[in-house]
Amino acid sequence: MYKLFFLVLFILSSCSSPKQTIKYPKWFYEGQGDTKLYYYGIGEGGTKQEAKLNALNDIASKISTEIKSSFTSTTSSFNETYSKSSSKNIIAKVKNIEFSSFKIVNSFKLSNNKYVVLLSIDRIKNANIKIDKISAKIKALQQKIKLNLNDIYKLKLGNKIYKTIEDDIIPEIFVVKSLDNDKDITKYIDSMLEIKKEILSFGAGVSFNIIGKNIAYNNVLKEEISDKGFSFKTSKKSVKIYLSVKESSLKVMGNNILKAVINIKIKANNALIAQKIIKLAGKSRTSLKQAKEFAIIEFKNKLKKDNILKKLLGL
Repeated sequence: MYKLFFLVLFILSSCSSPKQTIKYPKWFYEGQGDTKLYYYGIGEGGTKQEAKLNALNDIASKISTEIKSSFTSTTSSFNETYSKSSSKNIIAKVKNIEFSSFKIVNSFKLSNNKYVVLLSIDRIKNANIKIDKISAKIKALQQKIKLNLNDIYKLKLGNKIYKTIEDDIIPEIFVVKSLDNDKDITKYIDSMLEIKKEILSFGAGVSFNIIGKNIAYNNVLKEEISDKGFSFKTSKKSVKIYLSVKESSLKVMGNNILKAVINIKIKANNALIAQKIIKLAGKSRTSLKQAKEFAIIEFKNKLKKDNILKKLLGL
């Protein structure tokens, strides 16, 4: 009986129809060559919208590859504009670019209910749209650097502007050049260089004055600020950093533990502009003195790891 059952099952499975091959349109395999006026991309997806997005990603990948292959020759003309930008960073940003104008050239629904799409983007039109956005962003930055702010707010603003240039505007300019190599971008590069020079001037003449009774912690903070090229003065114009430290000690299972609560206040023109409370501890089986030394080391590490000076002072 069991033998007969398996025999019938074998015969039925042998007679079942073979798996249907999915047929793609001819243009899916052949593709479409890019021209000076248009980029073409092909995408597949569970919906037509998904296929369209994948086709746009296909174009973005092409542009990213082009920029990567020509990066060495291209960057020489950009000079110091992207001095701290790596090709890897720029290419990563380029992969996320958005296109404002595209056209579906062909679409096809497959037998498995998926879609394939061939679309094109107008290179010149997209380049012009992007250059208009770049121009608007540069004008906005030029207005910001003219704001009448105190020294600390200026330093913080300078960091934000620098990040906008490096992470946003420069990758967009690489895309513009890939879309339309004939596009003259000189004036935009010059404008960014001028903005960067202005940002560098934000720190000129800025000095600090650390006020606090705990010399050990004061010295750590002073060293970190000095490493960034700033000086210390006791003049009225100096940015004042008030550093108060509350320490407590205890002994647990043979360990000497020193806890410290550090309150950092930043004042400019007698106005409180930033504050940060840091809690830390040092532990030693040898002595309380060594536990404090470890706490001071932790303070130094926290300043760097948590970017505390950048958040408080814009350094």
